[in-house]
Amino acid sequence: MKLGGVKIINLDSLKGKFDLEEVWENIENGVLLDCQRELAKQGADLAEIIAEVLETLEKEEEPSFLFYRDGRWNLEELEHALKPFSTKSKDHKGNSFYSRNKAVIWRLLEQKQIHWSQRKAALFFLFLLLMLQVHPRAEIQSKEAEFLEKTLKSVDNGKEKRKYTGFRLYPYSSGVLYQKDGKIQNEQGKCFSSEQEEIDFFTYTEKLGILAFTKQGELSECTDATLKHEIAGKLKGVVKESGIAMAAAYGSVYLLLTKGGEVISNVKDSISGWNDICWVGAGLNSLTAVREKNRNLLELGSDSKITEFSNVKAAYTWSGGTYRYGVLKENGIFIMDDGVRAEQVLAANIEREGYVYAVKDTIYFRRFGEKQEVPYLTALEGTIAEVWKYRDRLYFLTEKESEEQIGSVKMKE
Repeated sequence: MKLGGVKIINLDSLKGKFDLEEVWENIENGVLLDCQRELAKQGADLAEIIAEVLETLEKEEEPSFLFYRDGRWNLEELEHALKPFSTKSKDHKGNSFYSRNKAVIWRLLEQKQIHWSQRKAALFFLFLLLMLQVHPRAEIQSKEAEFLEKTLKSVDNGKEKRKYTGFRLYPYSSGVLYQKDGKIQNEQGKCFSSEQEEIDFFTYTEKLGILAFTKQGELSECTDATLKHEIAGKLKGVVKESGIAMAAAYGSVYLLLTKGGEVISNVKDSISGWNDICWVGAGLNSLTAVREKNRNLLELGSDSKITEFSNVKAAYTWSGGTYRYGVLKENGIFIMDDGVRAEQVLAANIEREGYVYAVKDTIYFRRFGEKQEVPYLTALEGTIAEVWKYRDRLYFLTEKESEEQIGSVKMKE
């Protein structure tokens, strides 16, 4: 596990680089568990019990705690559970970790909006153990408590999967193709799909042409006949059972995501282990997928480092001799391969020259190898949902209530 770009090799390095938000990102992808297992081998404080809690969470088991049962917290039992691990937490006044942080703990447990569950109780206990491990004699900071509160409120107790969608806007000829009112058209309004069809989603590359599916789950008539025949063969017995939820493509490679979380592709490399998927992406010489369970990344032909990320919304890769990537997380943080981060990002992309991302009503472009980002103010109202750089223009799609608009700005020379 890396924190602040530094590999954690022992408990001292964890204490020195500990950042709760960054550590928390590594819970669901198993990286924190691997780290704690290694620390346990070194005899590090609390590493063994932390690993046990993480293993329970990873297996999606319902943990059983005396301090949380039937939707109720027992503070005496919580203090008792922490006591064996609190020997190094006493200060010169005799206060232990629990007594010193009792007010913060009580305030968090009283938050009804968290909608407590066994899993959230386990995450809360994990938080306390991590605090004990790295700062046994300190007080829990307000920013740490606020982060945990916000995180627990967002944890879904249900099993419903999120819906992930691909692009609706693609560079084409001298402009773009985009989806509007069930039709595929260009900026001039020329329609590229049949009037009798209602398109659900599509993808496009110059080599493949349009690859589209209708609302009825059928391959669109605007898909090339040869490609249509090839895909139809791969989809025998699939569409009727679960249907196709998303398509992604780059060059001559395509990925189809079924509603059951399986990936169908024409790549020769094996992706048989790609299951429980909720999003797929394709870039130059690289493929990515987001796993539903952990929201972590899988990759083929890209930088393996991206598999360390969790809570991922989408990823954009470009493997043209040098591995380039941009990972957009659910919390709006966009992380690029050179370590630069952008916050409150609404949409992002990557292409042969650099990174593109939108914050509020501004699109930023940053060339590979450069730190300076160039801002471009957009004129259209609404929330930016997609961005592309194509030739000398930046294209974007905005959403406002039920209306979508396409816009573009010319790039500075």
